[in-house]
Amino acid sequence: MSNIEQQETIENVVIPQLTVSEQGTPMASSLDVAKVFGKEHKNVLQSIENLFEDIPQDFTELNFQPSSYMNQQNKEQPMYLLTRDAFTLLAMGFTGKKAMQFKIAYIEAFNAMEKQLLEHKNQSQLKSEEDNLKKKKNKMEEKLPCRYKTAILPNAKEQTGMKGFLQFVAFLNNTTYEEVEKFYLNFFDISSLSNCSAKTANEILQLSNVKINNIKANFPRSSQPKLDLYRDTFLGLIDFFMLQHKELYRENVENYVCHRGNIMDIEQIQTEEEYLKAIFILYKAIWIERNIYEEEKAFTY
Repeated sequence: MSNIEQQETIENVVIPQLTVSEQGTPMASSLDVAKVFGKEHKNVLQSIENLFEDIPQDFTELNFQPSSYMNQQNKEQPMYLLTRDAFTLLAMGFTGKKAMQFKIAYIEAFNAMEKQLLEHKNQSQLKSEEDNLKKKKNKMEEKLPCRYKTAILPNAKEQTGMKGFLQFVAFLNNTTYEEVEKFYLNFFDISSLSNCSAKTANEILQLSNVKINNIKANFPRSSQPKLDLYRDTFLGLIDFFMLQHKELYRENVENYVCHRGNIMDIEQIQTEEEYLKAIFILYKAIWIERNIYEEEKAFTY
């Protein structure tokens, strides 16, 4: 880990020190979060571990890195290194005027560091990830039913669903949809999703059954505002959800999110935190609580 100290002061709030992971991701330590927000570190650790009960394991592994530090007695103690997304989730539970100042200070620190670190990575780094995906592609092709080995093009709903899935991959990799689509178009040797064969469309969608954490590569980091990324991901997951369950309408899925998120109307989702919560609701419905689709009443109000 390399250290980049942020020592500017905003309204008498000292921006904490952030670190940079080997993958070039800005990280905030739970120990510094505790100091800045005036909380005991053990309570911050407990808040983090409570989050693990409600968020996907893949998101946890990507955004909460177990680490340690030496205390004043020279004893090793546990802590976590948090990405921007992890900090956003954790800070949702911190309230009050001072807490808002501290949140803004962290956001400024993350923005400054991400601006420094933003650059395209060498395309040769994708080689090993491409090889792994090719192996999965070959295995899937061997198992494809004959009806997919045709030149039939995917319909509009299938194209939209595929784009929704690729948008979720972009979210997990903190990159843009365009980078993910370019990667898959190159991998499957097609010019666009609209003119790929039914066989290729099925191969792309079968990737959604693979552990999501394995569908990642060294994509260039996105400069897209987080709010836009989260909103696009949420809307994309709705499209992917509807593709998997063709009997459902958008209104059904939106009602389900409102019910699980305890909100009156889907238009109330406006902030980064609210979009993250909605994304996790759909993630759990699609990849974890698969039996939820059989609960008709869950989608009708």
